[in-house]
Formats: sequence, C-alpha cells, structure tokens
Amino acid sequence: MNDYVITVEGLTSLPSYNGKTDVVYRVFWRVWAAKNAFQGTHDDFTDVTFQHDSDFTPYSDLTQDIVLSWIPADALASAKNDVDAQITNEINPYGQSLPLPWKN
Repeated sequence: MNDYVITVEGLTSLPSYNGKTDVVYRVFWRVWAAKNAFQGTHDDFTDVTFQHDSDFTPYSDLTQDIVLSWIPADALASAKNDVDAQITNEINPYGQSLPLPWKN
C-alpha cells in the first residue's frame, strides 16, 4: 500500500445561485503516490450540487479539507487503485518498447 497525496487542483463556481455567491459546482483533484523511484498520478473532477437547505460554506471560508470531503469515497478508492496500478506497471512492466531492428 502506498502513501497518497490528495490535493485540490481547482474549483469552478457560479457567480450567483439561489441567493448565494461563488457557489462551487466542480472540484478538480489529484491523487499522487510514489514508491522508491516509481510514481503514479490520477487527475479527476467531481461535480457537486448545491442544496439550498443544507449548510453553505462561503467560498472565502473553504479549506482544502472541506473541499476534499466532497469527493465520494468510491471515486477516491478508484483513483488510488489506478495510481497503484501505474506504480506496479512501472516496477513490473507488462511489455516493453524495443527499437526497430532495421534502425540500429
């Protein structure tokens, strides 16, 4: 198992929605891990829906931890599996690219 670094890479928001300003509707995020000299990265995004009757955190009060909590657990698990597979494939490649024998 790898140690993962999960970061928010960007936010997209609506200027105004249901009486609120700067309402985030898309989160761009990244999962990264390394094992020795090998590494893997998975970039993704999650759409979020503003619920008028739910707690609303103003844009200026958002933290990375708050925004990361909006990413579904199954999406994070899938991203981590992808990163693990990338690292495994670097350590134990399935195939190899060889130079064309007529170009040697």
